[in-house]
Amino acid sequence: MGLKECEKFKLWALDVGLNAFVIPTKNLWSEVPEKGDVVDFLKENPNTTQAEFLKLLEGAIQGIQDAEKPLINISKPVYQMSGNTTLKPEPKHKKPTEGEEGEVREALKKVENILLDFNFDEISQEIKIDQIRQELGIDGKLWATLRAKINKRIRREQLELELRSLLLIDDKIELIQRIHDLSEKYRIAVNSISNLLKDLKLRNTTQQFEVMGLDDFFDETSDAVDYLIPGLLPKGESALLVASPKVGKTLLGINLAFAVATGEDYFLGEKTLTGRVLFVSVDESRQSTKAKLIKRGFRKSDAENIRIITQFEVSQLEKLEAEIEDFHPTLVIIDSLKRITKGSTISENSAEFSDVVYTISELCNRYGASSVLIHHSKKDNETIGVDNVRGSSAIVGALGNVWIMNRVAKEDPNNKKKFIYDPKDTRRQLYCYSRDSEGKAFNLEFNPENNSWDVTGEVGISDAELDERKNNKGRILSVMRANLPHYPEGLKGSQIFNCLDLEEPGAVSKSSMYIELTRLVNAKLIGSKPLENSRGSLYFSFGFGHTTKQTKTDTSFNDEPHHKNEHIPSPPPPHTLRN
Repeated sequence: MGLKECEKFKLWALDVGLNAFVIPTKNLWSEVPEKGDVVDFLKENPNTTQAEFLKLLEGAIQGIQDAEKPLINISKPVYQMSGNTTLKPEPKHKKPTEGEEGEVREALKKVENILLDFNFDEISQEIKIDQIRQELGIDGKLWATLRAKINKRIRREQLELELRSLLLIDDKIELIQRIHDLSEKYRIAVNSISNLLKDLKLRNTTQQFEVMGLDDFFDETSDAVDYLIPGLLPKGESALLVASPKVGKTLLGINLAFAVATGEDYFLGEKTLTGRVLFVSVDESRQSTKAKLIKRGFRKSDAENIRIITQFEVSQLEKLEAEIEDFHPTLVIIDSLKRITKGSTISENSAEFSDVVYTISELCNRYGASSVLIHHSKKDNETIGVDNVRGSSAIVGALGNVWIMNRVAKEDPNNKKKFIYDPKDTRRQLYCYSRDSEGKAFNLEFNPENNSWDVTGEVGISDAELDERKNNKGRILSVMRANLPHYPEGLKGSQIFNCLDLEEPGAVSKSSMYIELTRLVNAKLIGSKPLENSRGSLYFSFGFGHTTKQTKTDTSFNDEPHHKNEHIPSPPPPHTLRN
């Protein structure tokens, strides 16, 4: 074994807490030939006994230990003068002062930071650590013991940091080489390293087990929902945008990006939140993406609020997470799911593909960002609704919101049982499905002036019906706001209807009111909770730190048997808008 190999073995021994010394052959035998070793010594001195050789070896080790001891500072007295002028040597093992111990601990902390800093290679790390040892002037044997304790303490953290660095490697050859290097360094099997990498990828998406009683479940705090797109996409949630090729799904995604990044336009008739947008555009060429962004109205001055990723695949999720963590986007758009899995073994017809969708959604949501994932629809034009999403049905189940964009179908003049699609028709229909609320369907018209989709109405709903819905919504919210200071726990449906009927008799039917109340609850604009003494619900506005927790406040408005607290005055009757 050469000196270099011996030095590596020494470092490994120190790492695991063993004392080790590298003894050059010249320390045993001054006349050793160039590139000679112990074998040459034994050939030249065949009569050397085992005891003699061990004595030579002990002397060489003692010499190395003496060389590693710090020099004596001659400015300090080696002996102290006693009262009877007898010279007494200082004790060999002097207890370090509090200040000296603090210096050692501070030095060891620096060593930890160096070992956990992967900007340095192993050689640079050892050089810097040895400089610290020399500045400290600490005994070599003690230093080796302290190094072993440090290595043991940070070993887990060091391994995890190195594993995370592997997740950012795209080059397969480099990745395999680094895995084998880690295997050798930490004495862990290659298969175990690979399994640790898989577990590390899944760690952030693992859901915690949680169970609670029905009373605690109902008593949970209920807050208003912040919407990125009012009524369509809550902040921090995801949507799947599906359409056939050339229908305009990418343009719709860019429309949304423009509304959020600039705040200068509406999206589907709604004013969105303003924030940063991370646009992953890998489905089209750079030139095509650039042309569409320019045509939509983006300018260089918008650079602070939008970033473009033009190369990305699903194996690089760690890099996507690093970008999201650095940029803090309000919205992430990925165009498209099929393209980012190209070249991988994942089929869109498999459940594994839905895992990809779920993982990306959870990744964005974990950082508070909404996401829109663009995907292709089936080639079968006769399939409608969420069944038209291409691939496994689990894809739809992975997300709570699905938007499906279609061309407008026309009756075939030659066959009334079939429909045809005119490629020159600039109209589209967008169906928005939500897991928790009523869906919406929009009629869209392409605007060539700025490459946008303008809303021309809702599918199957007349303008008069839309106006009626808006009026009912406004009246209900006004009644609830008027009563909020006096009835923060909320109102029953019958009491809301009485207020509306007193204001304008017959203007709102009871069925229409309950339908609108359901819409408002699903949209998280108001809340609901069960009544304590009946099977009905209590509807409340968010405000005054309101929660769904039941209190002893009297909210029965005298139309059901109850008991009053004598020291608390009964509340006034519910307010109508005329009050």
